[in-house]
Amino acid sequence: MMIQSFWHYRYLTQRIREVAEEYGISVKEVNERGTSSQCPWCGGKEVTRYGRLLKCKACKVEAHRDVVGVLNIGAVQSGERVNRVMAHLLGVQLPRTP
Repeated sequence: MMIQSFWHYRYLTQRIREVAEEYGISVKEVNERGTSSQCPWCGGKEVTRYGRLLKCKACKVEAHRDVVGVLNIGAVQSGERVNRVMAHLLGVQLPRTP
C-alpha cells in the first residue's frame, strides 16, 4: 500500500503567506487561468499548445506551460518581461541559432 503525504491547499497557501510576511514579503494569490496563452519572451499571442508544452510561432521558443504561466504572472506583478523572475531552464528550449 502506498501512503501519500500532501498538504491541503489552504494550509499550504496560509503557511507560505505567514512565512513570507515574517520576512516582510507580501503575498498575492493569482488565478492561473489563461497565463500560458502568451509568450513571456516576445509577448506574442500566436502560440501552439501541445500537451504540457507551448511553442511561440513568433520567436520559436518552446517551454513547459507551467513555466510560461509563472513567467507571465511574474511579468504582470513586476511590470517586466522575464526579468526578475526565475525559472528552471530545463523547462525552456530556446531556438537554435543558425
